[in-house]
Amino acid sequence: MLYFGFEAKEIMFFIDCFNGSLALPYEPDDVTFGNEGINLRTVLLANFIDSCNLDQHDAKWGIKKEEVIEKIKSQSVYQLALLRMSILRFWDLSENDSSGLVKCFGFGGKDLESLNIKA
Repeated sequence: MLYFGFEAKEIMFFIDCFNGSLALPYEPDDVTFGNEGINLRTVLLANFIDSCNLDQHDAKWGIKKEEVIEKIKSQSVYQLALLRMSILRFWDLSENDSSGLVKCFGFGGKDLESLNIKA
């Protein structure tokens, strides 16, 4: 099943990647930092690539870097904003476990099983 256009393991990558990240803009399209216009897609791509290159999260979660980059590029601003809000909501919940995955992303039993997460 796809969530915001991404597979469950890719969502887990994003949750892992953005744990404690301050580089998630608050507006979906035209947030600027200083004099440089940096939008949500740019920040997601930069964080994703850094997480692959520096932390090898792509290997950890078994995802294909180039495929996910293309998915990020193909998503609408609204889909990316929903992904961002869901990630932030997951980390804001006191239960960062399977119930958080169900509440924030709608993960079902098969997705939890495929990630070796107990419901």
